[in-house]
Order: sequence, then C-alpha cells, then structure tokens
Amino acid sequence: MTIMKYLFFITLSLFALTGCGGGSSDTAGTPGGAEITMVIDQPYTVEQGDKIIKTSTPTLVEIKHTEGKSVSTVILLEGSAKIIQKL
Repeated sequence: MTIMKYLFFITLSLFALTGCGGGSSDTAGTPGGAEITMVIDQPYTVEQGDKIIKTSTPTLVEIKHTEGKSVSTVILLEGSAKIIQKL
C-alpha cells in the first residue's frame, strides 16, 4: 500500500507542477524537444526531466517506477495529457 501512496503523490506532484495552466517557454517550441500526445491505455517511457501535462480535467495517469532505474513507465488511464521530452 505504501508504493500506491508514493505513486499517487508523485502523480499529484507532476500535475501540480506542470499542469497549472501556463506553458513553459524553455521546452515549448524548442528544436529537438518532442511533444507526444498520450493515448489511453498505451504505455510510454519517460526519463528524468520529461514533463507530463494534463490537457483536460479530470486526468488520471499511472506511473510505474523501479528504484535504481533512470526511466519510468506512464499510462494514461482517463482524460488527456501530453509528454514533453527534455532535449
């Protein structure tokens, strides 16, 4: 149950930090940075520095992370979101 709480707070933190409305000028439109529109139930691999931005309310994203790994897997469960990859 502790892992579920941990994942819930990470997801909540991601949305609070990146989904509050204003766009980030350092990643939007930057050459080389990819913007991926997420599809429900499709897994995506994200790295440290990538951002998940919700594009509808409500949005629910599942994050699977293995301790010691530098990547995580995210799955859009409900709503819509996009991933902005770091350069």
